[in-house]
Amino acid sequence: MGYLLRFGVFELNLVTEELRKFGTPIKLPPQPFKVLALLASQAGQVVTREQIQLQVWGEETYVDFEQGMNQCIKQIRNVLSDSADTPRYIETLPRRGYRFIAPVEAQVLPSEQQPSNIRLVETTPPVPNPAVAETGSAVVSGQDAGRATAAKILPIAHSPATVIGIPEHPAATTQAGRNLAPQASSGKRQDRRKILVVAAVLLFGAGVGFLTQRLLRLNIATHRETLVVLPFEAAEQDSASNALARGLSESITGKLVQAHNQGGLEWISAREARDMGVKTDEDARRRLHTDYVLEGSVQRVGERVQVSSSLVDSRTHRQVGARTVTGDARDLFALEDQVVEQILEILPGENPPAKTSVSSAGTQSPGYEAYLRGRGYLLEYEKPENLDSAIADFNHALEMDPNFAPAHAGLGQAYWIGYDLFNKGKQWLDQSASQCQQALQLDANLAEAHTCMGNFYSASGKYEKAVQEFRRSVELDADDASAWRGLGRAYDKLDKTSEAEAAYKKAVELHPHYWAVYNWLGVFYFQRARYSEAVDMLRKAIELAPENHRLYGNLGGIYVQIGRYDDAIAVLRRSIELRPTMNAYSNLGTACFYTHRFTEAAETYRKATQLDDQDWLSWGNLGDALYWIPARRSEAAQAYQTARKLASARLSVNPNDASTAADVAVYSAMLDDKHAALVNINRALSLAPENGDVLFRAALVYNHFGEDDQTLASLKKAVEHGFPPATIRDTPDFDHLHNTPAYVTLVAKK
Repeated sequence: MGYLLRFGVFELNLVTEELRKFGTPIKLPPQPFKVLALLASQAGQVVTREQIQLQVWGEETYVDFEQGMNQCIKQIRNVLSDSADTPRYIETLPRRGYRFIAPVEAQVLPSEQQPSNIRLVETTPPVPNPAVAETGSAVVSGQDAGRATAAKILPIAHSPATVIGIPEHPAATTQAGRNLAPQASSGKRQDRRKILVVAAVLLFGAGVGFLTQRLLRLNIATHRETLVVLPFEAAEQDSASNALARGLSESITGKLVQAHNQGGLEWISAREARDMGVKTDEDARRRLHTDYVLEGSVQRVGERVQVSSSLVDSRTHRQVGARTVTGDARDLFALEDQVVEQILEILPGENPPAKTSVSSAGTQSPGYEAYLRGRGYLLEYEKPENLDSAIADFNHALEMDPNFAPAHAGLGQAYWIGYDLFNKGKQWLDQSASQCQQALQLDANLAEAHTCMGNFYSASGKYEKAVQEFRRSVELDADDASAWRGLGRAYDKLDKTSEAEAAYKKAVELHPHYWAVYNWLGVFYFQRARYSEAVDMLRKAIELAPENHRLYGNLGGIYVQIGRYDDAIAVLRRSIELRPTMNAYSNLGTACFYTHRFTEAAETYRKATQLDDQDWLSWGNLGDALYWIPARRSEAAQAYQTARKLASARLSVNPNDASTAADVAVYSAMLDDKHAALVNINRALSLAPENGDVLFRAALVYNHFGEDDQTLASLKKAVEHGFPPATIRDTPDFDHLHNTPAYVTLVAKK
């Protein structure tokens, strides 16, 4: 068996003898590579210099081994950006040897990459539960305060996607230190044979290597076949036709899952496939290890619509079966049922009787086609023009049928996304609530309408009511990941941590192939200062969706928070390379800020504000960077004023938002408005007295007004509640405390 060892942001391929960082090859000579492979394969174990000499250099060493060994370790540390004094990967044990101290995972490589001279004791992975996933994202921002300010890191707080199958979108940001915008880690399919490496011995010599390892948590389960639905394509390539095809594919997938829920297949929805960049059966097999792929196309000619579908065995690339159904465009409801019945006939395994399984309740609304287009547009909600088109189509559907409850719920979701993602203002939130309430009046059992109302109550700070709505939603549709995410978020706001974590984990259990659920859980861990777990979740998400820019932005935000600035910069540049966003630029600016590159930080924050001029965190961060450039402090005041105005507007919508109240307090302090600063920080502390980030911001406020004792007391409490000492250490506001014994003790903590 050939193996890929993963640790931090690195991958070590034992077959090709290649080291990669975020997928990019890094040059490492053969001898240092062998030393690194030996240490990483025995993670947690002491490897003596004698063992290294024997296994890497051989029994007869005709060179200066000590000098060669020292040079190898130096080269390894250089490429890993590691330090002998404060190691993250390789720890030196004087007069003994070395120990690899970072967690290591091993992934089995495909057989064609495996040389016969490497063997591994492996375990059969647990089989994931079948599910159809939703889409989601998270957003973090950056901020800090000026002279008495620190940089602030924020993970993306994704808003729940609507139950009608809309991918989740970035939402409010949380902060710690400077405001960052993280978004998640890579999520792996369980059948990829993820293995925790506890101990391993790697022997190099005479062209023969043996890799042996003890494995934890060995789980054996029967394999279940997996099917991925690729987004249906429109024969006509205009935006309306493409939106209709996407909407049809989502609706048909939902009916297929409902009809085939006992058929033994594990489903991956078209939305998931799109989000993960899976476009062909080869992509599906290589990236997701799926067994089957369902492809489809939609063509409209006059009042007739033709849907063609084919099932492909992704292991052999052979077509298992194909079907074409043509129906009346005025009755797409019936057409969907016919398509589902035809597809059920070619699916593997035993299928339930189609006609009794997929019968649709009621008759088609006159606005159903417009409704489907609206859903299709919202599948790509991140494009502002699609949000406008979705709203237009949902309104068109309601013009034709004012009592069409799903269209009201879809319109409510669209307005919610505009408020939460695009900072459209309170009127959009009110519109969202109005539409969702109308949907519930028409159909009290419409799950997506309850999710929509849950979003509204969460945004308004009415978290108990939000919990009620989300709980009702999951009672009606237990598979809706976005409702579970909303429930977790509401519980978290109520400081019901265990209930919140359970809700997030339920979403993961239901949708193990969906990147967003790992992102949500990762952001939750970030907000709870469980940084190692947060990184793990984001890495899982990135593995599932390696082209998702948000995830790199979130992971970069977490790295900034824990002081891994070089890693953060590399990840955030990757995010910007994929798609320039406000969040990525804000987090990148924060990495520059904490390394005291204030001019570069200001330039980067400025780019963030240009991409979204309604985000108060970016304006606050810009103010912080400008504050520390003496000649530009007048510009800093302007940035703080803008930040305070925007944050205050959001706080008026949700007066129970402790984080935003703390932001307003810091901006007020930087504007020398002591009364407003103290009122708002006291308000934040009363709402969240044990929130490490709020306590950190309280320290910034006290520090600005020269209250050193209160500053140190707040910093001490912040660290006690999980706030990272590295952020405190690198915040320039506290530089004058560096010789204070209490401060020295504080930042020395791990």
